[in-house]
Amino acid sequence: MKILNKNEKAEAHLTKGEVPVFVDSLPLKPLEKLLENGAVVFMHPTQRIDTDYGGYPLHFVTAAYLVAASFKDVRHFSAQMNHYADYVPQLQSSDLVAGTLEVPDFSVPLKEIPSADVLLTLSLGKRVKFISSFSVEYLMRYTWESESRLGFEAIEGEIETVLGAIEWRQTEEKEKSVLFYTTGSDLGPKPKFPLSLSQKIPGADIASGVIISVMAAGRQAPWIEL
Repeated sequence: MKILNKNEKAEAHLTKGEVPVFVDSLPLKPLEKLLENGAVVFMHPTQRIDTDYGGYPLHFVTAAYLVAASFKDVRHFSAQMNHYADYVPQLQSSDLVAGTLEVPDFSVPLKEIPSADVLLTLSLGKRVKFISSFSVEYLMRYTWESESRLGFEAIEGEIETVLGAIEWRQTEEKEKSVLFYTTGSDLGPKPKFPLSLSQKIPGADIASGVIISVMAAGRQAPWIEL
């Protein structure tokens, strides 16, 4: 797999679509009350995405979790994408191939902060009868958009579109923070079999967004608290 540099565009370059922003956009106190009972999931209005392969709707989903750790600790550990395979069982590997995953010095302009490329390999189908297990590989680029938001986008691989962001907010209690994980994805016009089977299921992309966001944030929260 050829690794794109920061100035290169992925083959299926996106021309529209904005990842929803949660930092400072929600009153935190009411949300904290809900989060005491578990995850809160937000389903966003449908957006249209245009790529070199054509246009299609994209559905973003956000999962929010309350984490028993300070903002800085949550941000530090949450940004360690190379450890995703340690707590997400579907991930066979998560390898840093370019850049750094350390929280940067935000006194410099954001455009000068290097992005990080992480090669993710999913292992799927192990628990599905009549389907042999298979792997899906794609390259994710993580880019700091603010001190409390890390955006990501698939720039190569077997899934055409993956867009999202990880955000963090400090609660009134210093040792509690809220972790937001937002994602939207689309397999593209010619996904590999048996991924292509999911395209025949109505609402599969929304269900996938819910599963991915809840799993990513839900697995990450207890890992950070350790």
